[in-house]
Amino acid sequence: MSSEESPADLDELYFGSVPVHLASVGGETIAYSHDEWGPVSDPPAIRTVLERAGRFGPNNDIIVPAIPALDIARLADRSDNPDSEDVSVWPAALRNPLLKVHPESGVPCPDGILKAMASGVRSCVLKTAEGWFRLKGCGNFSDGFIVREVADPLVTADSEVKTVTRQVRGSAWLHTALRENYVLAQLAKALEPQGIIGANAAHGVYLYGPPNQPFGPAVSVPACVVCKTLGDRRLGTHVLAGLELLLPQLLDTTTLDAKALIAEFPPARTALHSIGDPIVSTATLMCDHMLAFEFGVLGMVEETSQGLDFAVPRDGTSMANGSTLKLKHQPLRKGVYPRQWTEKGSKEMDCRWWGLWDRCVGDYNTALARLEDKSPLGYLYSRLGNDCGKILKAMHGQRISWGTYQDELCVDPSQWHCNAHANNLVILSEATGTDMFVGYLDLDMAFDDATFVSVYGKGSPKGTVGTPVADHDILLKREHVNFMEVLAGADASSGVPSVAASVIEAHSDELKLAKTALVDGLILGYRSAYDGPSEKYPVAPFDPDLQEAGHALIKLAIIVMADFLP
Repeated sequence: MSSEESPADLDELYFGSVPVHLASVGGETIAYSHDEWGPVSDPPAIRTVLERAGRFGPNNDIIVPAIPALDIARLADRSDNPDSEDVSVWPAALRNPLLKVHPESGVPCPDGILKAMASGVRSCVLKTAEGWFRLKGCGNFSDGFIVREVADPLVTADSEVKTVTRQVRGSAWLHTALRENYVLAQLAKALEPQGIIGANAAHGVYLYGPPNQPFGPAVSVPACVVCKTLGDRRLGTHVLAGLELLLPQLLDTTTLDAKALIAEFPPARTALHSIGDPIVSTATLMCDHMLAFEFGVLGMVEETSQGLDFAVPRDGTSMANGSTLKLKHQPLRKGVYPRQWTEKGSKEMDCRWWGLWDRCVGDYNTALARLEDKSPLGYLYSRLGNDCGKILKAMHGQRISWGTYQDELCVDPSQWHCNAHANNLVILSEATGTDMFVGYLDLDMAFDDATFVSVYGKGSPKGTVGTPVADHDILLKREHVNFMEVLAGADASSGVPSVAASVIEAHSDELKLAKTALVDGLILGYRSAYDGPSEKYPVAPFDPDLQEAGHALIKLAIIVMADFLP
């Protein structure tokens, strides 16, 4: 029976359900041992970092990612380190570079790979007898490494000369792959003792050889990050989206009362003018907060301004405590299967998922029966927010930005890239033994204030290494504010896909109010962890029965979004 026909199990639930085919190809495999690697700041190394902001190749039209940070390089000879890891200790199937290929290619999959599932466009996760691994940058879908042509962002739109740039798609690069391994290992040392675990663990890098070098061996050579991994299902695309789509089935909608729900919000919130929604949504509130922050940094409004349109604190004085919200949950029925969603829209639930859905329904109903009047949804949203706050607070405690910076595409001073978002958080199963629901990943753009390099000359002269403490503090606060906005739903990575927007819009006002109160609770839980415990930031205390119900809800949400690739 093929993997498409086999009944889905917990592997598919947590690691993915869209199979891929892998082939062993030529190239080099580099094992990563953390004490052998570190940032390098000699003048030639800095020149290399700065050159990535330019163009490469005989036609000066090839671009590569220019991360604003010192490169990571080997600091010691492997032979001098008795603890150095060698590729020979890796699972045999992983020792040579692996590439996603078409199943019909006829190329055999290496022995020892038990399962392999797509992770987005350019990555996959695979299972061996030694566990699960992530390959980040192992081919664009199953087409290998392709070249994408786009208009050159450095050329103005009204220029008479139209130029294009070319970039390899489907890969990582050596400098981004080494950075991912380095920051993963750095954070693991600091955060694991705090009970905060990453979804990935540093393992190594693939460098691909011919014929998988679209521009040859000297320019933009494809690479791949190799990590051990604990999962692939994302907080935004799979869980927050799935929960919102399931809300009408999870709640007894006949008991929802608009007036009672509005009364859960403080007067400071109900006094705000809302257009189109029964109350100003959390997403709107946090987007307004982010804009006020950016305008404050630019000196256009007071730096202490809480919002442009809504000048209220983003705390319990204006937000509902979703963790204590009295919502009547209802048990689900086995054999009643909701529609699943993909990038193309909804479909009848694939029969492969029926058995697992019914098992998860049974687990949820059993947990729900023990909870009496407790709210599993209120608890789950609050704890998810708290987990997110713990993660970012701990990162920032190490002075590490997840990846917030400006480059040539940021034409306005208020425009920033930000890698702190809901799809860079992966669901952790109960088997991990942690009280947290999520773990962090995607650190190939992360940096700290000591290793930052001014690549584009924005904020400091080009080539400057390091950034003042005060400036970095502002950047970390920007990341914090942006993360809250994204978690509140003001971003495609943290809500239902656009193809399902009409379904959500059709929800009753009562459901919309319930959802807003739940997301308010998520933000308050986040702030309790990030800003510190306070009466202003209520959070649901850990409860083993509610934790069990929360895991059951997460599984149900994932199944609804199982075949959606973030």
